[in-house]
Amino acid sequence: MAVIPVLKQNSSVSYQKQRSTLYGWFLLLLTISLVIFALWLPFGFSLTALIEEWGVLGTYISHGLYFIVDLTSPLAAHSSRPLTVFPHSLAYYLDANSFDYWHVLLILSLLIKGFAFAYLIEKITGSLRWASLAGILLIIYPADTMQIAFRGFHINWALSSVLLGSCFFMMATQTERLIRYLIACFLAAGLMFSAICMYEAAIPLLALPFLILYAKEGFRRSYQCLWNRKILILGWIASLAIYLLYLHYIKSKINTYQSSLIDGRSFWQLITQTPYSKLFSIGALRGLMGGWFDAFSILFKEFSFYGYIYLLLITSCICGLLLLAKPLAQNEQDNQLSVSLLRLGVAGFLLLLLGYSLFLFLPSHMATTQRTFLFASPGSVMVWLVTLMLMAKRARKTAFFLSFMLICAGFAAQLFYFHHYMKISTTQRSLLKEIVENFDGRNEKTLLILDKTSQLNYTWMFLVSDLQFALSYLYNHSFTNPILVCRLPGESWQLPGTRAGSCVEKEDNWVFSYPNDFPNKAQSPDKLISKKDLFVLTIKPDGRVHPDPNLEAHRYDLYHGQSQRALRFRNILTEKTWLSYFNPIWKTPTSDRFQWNFGDWWGLEDTISGNGWGEAQWLINIFHHKAIAWKIAKDANLQFKLRPTSDFYQLKIRLANMVNENVRNSLKIRINEHEVSFRWLDFESNPFVPNSMVLVATIPSKDLRFGVNSIVFNSEVVKEYYGLSFQLASIDLFPINSLNKNNINTDIKDKA
Repeated sequence: MAVIPVLKQNSSVSYQKQRSTLYGWFLLLLTISLVIFALWLPFGFSLTALIEEWGVLGTYISHGLYFIVDLTSPLAAHSSRPLTVFPHSLAYYLDANSFDYWHVLLILSLLIKGFAFAYLIEKITGSLRWASLAGILLIIYPADTMQIAFRGFHINWALSSVLLGSCFFMMATQTERLIRYLIACFLAAGLMFSAICMYEAAIPLLALPFLILYAKEGFRRSYQCLWNRKILILGWIASLAIYLLYLHYIKSKINTYQSSLIDGRSFWQLITQTPYSKLFSIGALRGLMGGWFDAFSILFKEFSFYGYIYLLLITSCICGLLLLAKPLAQNEQDNQLSVSLLRLGVAGFLLLLLGYSLFLFLPSHMATTQRTFLFASPGSVMVWLVTLMLMAKRARKTAFFLSFMLICAGFAAQLFYFHHYMKISTTQRSLLKEIVENFDGRNEKTLLILDKTSQLNYTWMFLVSDLQFALSYLYNHSFTNPILVCRLPGESWQLPGTRAGSCVEKEDNWVFSYPNDFPNKAQSPDKLISKKDLFVLTIKPDGRVHPDPNLEAHRYDLYHGQSQRALRFRNILTEKTWLSYFNPIWKTPTSDRFQWNFGDWWGLEDTISGNGWGEAQWLINIFHHKAIAWKIAKDANLQFKLRPTSDFYQLKIRLANMVNENVRNSLKIRINEHEVSFRWLDFESNPFVPNSMVLVATIPSKDLRFGVNSIVFNSEVVKEYYGLSFQLASIDLFPINSLNKNNINTDIKDKA
């Protein structure tokens, strides 16, 4: 049987139709560009690395630039993703002293993603207008919360490569010229292979072009089309086969990152132990409804009046460009009406499930929305497109209004996700700026950071290893000694990958003691470092460092020099003043009250300013998801800013999963060293936080400070239960009318 397509005579196409088609594609490109431009406008290129990206940059300093991760590279544990750092390396190669090209390449990946997906949808519907809407919705689809952060840099490029490869796949099914066919086959297979080598979650999307073809032609005609395109099919499948051979080669040579995640489970165990119901209860639910629930909630809760003006302006411009798209000609209308919306919906739903399927193997991935819904988003958009197309047949204005609202809510969600990561980046840059200005990077001493903000060594605020990598990059040299971080108050020595120890200052040295929170575990010997071997840098509670006058020359060089250290300092750590003009688009928290939980929106954890807490965890519900964290030390504290305005404040705290009654009875709370007399509330259950209890107290304003305050939780930790006490769900501290102070909490009982 022939593996070369049957060649046919090219049909002539009128110049007018070609011109009209080119106009439509240009309008699509312009619309998608507007969406991306509007997303970046309030933030510019200020977003920096946040977590693992600092580690990648650190390896460039210690090992030099590399584009492929193999068994000999510094990230050999990630060798199952040989192209995982390729986008990072390319951006670093183009400019090693800023994140500008990181932004350029991320923008390019989104542009390709939206345009390529629109091309695929146009092949199904025959309508550039519906295709344009699909491309826009894919870029702003709210189910995944990590599209903007550089943590998903390679993942965005993997998805864009899959979609672009699928476009060439579709071109190969349509072209009748041999050379074009072979080129399209090569590009399709090459892009798919590149996507898999960047991120293995691309593997299930091998089905994408087949589902697109099925939605367009139906099963029988798709089969007939592909039967004469065997080179195309073989090349497409070969992209996976070659990758699997590579995996087999490295399997016996190294324990990869993915192997460590599955914890030694066999293939059979993975198949039998996977909770497939989560594919629907989490994957499909979030992919189709949950993301939009959060998007509309964000739209109504997070934006100010000026924010609504910005959203309305951008959404109106986008919809205006959609309306400028060429109205469907009669034959295009006939084609649209002949499209089986059932096939399109089925294909989209299957694609959604496939895009989420690989994340079922890891409970930690099912507990987050970061990167886990990127590959499910194309299928989700297809399902929503069917809904809008069905609606448009009977109520065109209603369909347009719903499209307008979806664009507005999706754009608002992506804008807020960007804002969330920018807040983290701003805090990181502020801390790094203070450190770099007041430490000249000398290598002969060990840097000890006394962190009175209690922020360092959380996932989103510089785990100790990430801080070391970040400083190595900024100073352009590796540090001989590991950087030490001690959180104050609490004298908590931050250690990588384990609980905090203690750090105590003596007359001539510092004593660092390892944790001993678990029974039957031998205590590691203390670590003593002489003060003369330390460079001690203290970060005050407001995040500032008292400047050392001996480092004036160092600071002058940072602001005026041309070394890589100086260029990186100015390009990355200094403020971009024009961005402050966009701050009014966000609601500003009221300064006379303190409301805290560990995250308001699923997958977007807030940075913790406090000691003695584990990382935030998410309680997954249908739509309302709650972030909580375990208390893992005898004394745990949180720091917060407040401007007291009332004579009295009410404190309301929700705790969950108290380990035992002894922990509850031993609980004491202090605010700014003042003991808090609290009471337990009855009948305060919360359906979203099971096994929870609430305590309340009245706080006189004299116990509160104007500025930074601290609340401390003191209770037993149960060593036999992993050294835990309870989980903190929320804190509310708000002003009350002093005249009504004695009338509050009349139905509550005293602390047991």
